[in-house]
Order: sequence, then C-alpha cells, then structure tokens
Amino acid sequence: MIGDVTSCYCAFTRDGDILNRAYPFTAKPGGGIGFDVGIYSITALLSLLGPVKEVRGLFQTRKPERPDYALEHFGESFQVECENLMAGILQFECGTVGNILFDSNSIFIFPEKPSLVLFGTLGILYMADPNGFGGGCAGYFERQQ
Repeated sequence: MIGDVTSCYCAFTRDGDILNRAYPFTAKPGGGIGFDVGIYSITALLSLLGPVKEVRGLFQTRKPERPDYALEHFGESFQVECENLMAGILQFECGTVGNILFDSNSIFIFPEKPSLVLFGTLGILYMADPNGFGGGCAGYFERQQ
C-alpha cells in the first residue's frame, strides 16, 4: 500500500508533573515514559517492521526534584527516580530507519496526541495511538499512473 517503508517515527509527550502525582509509580524506577507508554509504540513498530539490528539513543531525568502542588503535600517536593526523556534511532533489519521520542516534561493536553508514522516509497501511513489499542489510520498515497 505504501511501498517499501524507508523510515518511521513515533513520538509521545505528556505532563509528568500531573501524572507523577496522580500515578506515583510513573516517578519510580521502571515507571518512566519509555516503559510506561513508549513500549506500545516500539511494539507496534516491531510487529510491522520486524527485528531491530542496531539502536542508538539517550535518556535523561530532567528536573529530578519537583514541587508538589497537591493540597496534602503543598510546598513539599517529590523525586523523579526514572527517565522522563528518551530519544533514539532504530535501524531495522529490513533497512528501515526509525526515530523515537518519549518526553514527559511537556504540558498537559487531553486527549494526548502521540504520533506513529511510516514513510514509504508510495505513501505515508499515520497510525492510531498504540496505547489506545484501536482507532483509525490515515494515509497519503501516490497516484497510480
């Protein structure tokens, strides 16, 4: 439908200040944005494109000490003990190159607007949020001559 997939990207941003207080596990080891929701995008890419042969990337914990605005803890601070920014490049065995970005240092937007896009030689496919387990897709396709 979109020809050979040459590249792809997925991006997911959210407001960790709000989420870390509502769901404290997201500020603990193993609860960062990459493992909490980013894994759904990576799983979708793996199921569509196959195995990855090389990965390069980085992660950070930006502002590990954050103010708590909840009434019962107002004025206190809490610690973010996990990554809250992940970026990477994936080289798939099929030749496709992918970019990933997961950042929980953004602002609150509802509904969240994650991106999962495949770029092919004959078209582009915009896919639904894999964290939502459903939804539609949209595409742009080259005209057939």
